[in-house]
Amino acid sequence: MVWFNEVDPTTGNYVDPDNLRVEIIDESGVVHPGIHCTTMAAWKFWRRGFHFDALPLAQRTLTLLVTPLDTYQSVRIEIRNPQAAAVPWFGK
Repeated sequence: MVWFNEVDPTTGNYVDPDNLRVEIIDESGVVHPGIHCTTMAAWKFWRRGFHFDALPLAQRTLTLLVTPLDTYQSVRIEIRNPQAAAVPWFGK
């Protein structure tokens, strides 16, 4: 699960982060789209969570691609994975 909040740079107020596309890109270049899962909101505060059907846990770096749907100007975020290790996976 990846959580996002957005802040209006002019007013400093939180805004609804409904206009985001969030993806994880693995080391092979495969794009795993985030699925909007939940929104948490309170007075003047918004947070949106995305979950992923695949999460490359064995990678040393996790790469997020965040795209606002009003500008389509993507931002690439690289996060060091502190516990990169091969993980057995069992599917049904």
